Amino acid sequence: MQKNKRGFTLIELLVVVLIIGILAAVALPQYEKAVEKSRMSEALTIMSSLRTAVETYVLANGYTGTTFLGDGSTDELDIDLTHALSCPTGTEGCSSKNFRYQAFCSANTCYIIATRLHSNDNFSYQLWNTLEEEQWKYTCRRNTGWQYICLSLASQGYTDTHY
Repeated sequence: MQKNKRGFTLIELLVVVLIIGILAAVALPQYEKAVEKSRMSEALTIMSSLRTAVETYVLANGYTGTTFLGDGSTDELDIDLTHALSCPTGTEGCSSKNFRYQAFCSANTCYIIATRLHSNDNFSYQLWNTLEEEQWKYTCRRNTGWQYICLSLASQGYTDTHY
C-alpha cells in the first residue's frame, strides 16, 4: 500500500519559520546600520560644501561673529543649498530630512554642526567641523548609542566623543 504524502508536516513548517526568524534577527540590525550610514553620508556631503564656503568667507572677511545658516537664507556664504536644505525665517540653522545644520563663526573659530533629527535620547549624534587657525578638526559627538557611526568616521579624521 502506497501512502500519498501531500504537503508539509507541522514540524517542517515550524523549522522553516524558525530559520526565517533567525535570519531576520541577524539581518535587521545590519540593515538599520546601513540605512543610517547612508543618511550620514548626506550630512558629510553638505558639510563638505559648507566647509568650502566658510573657508572662502573667512579668507575674504576674516573671522567675524557671523551666523551663516538661518533666517531663511544662506546669503553670507557663496553657496546655493536651496535644493538640499530648508531654511525657514526665524530659525537658527537649516534642515534637511534627516539633519539640522548650523554654521557660524566667533572671533577666532568657525563651526559647522549637523545634528541628527528624529533621534531619541539614547541614540543621537552630532557631526562637528571646527576651523581653528586655518585647520579643520572633525568630531562625532554621541550619547550612548550610535557608536558604530562615529567609529565608521575614524578613517575620515573624525574623533569619537561621548556626551
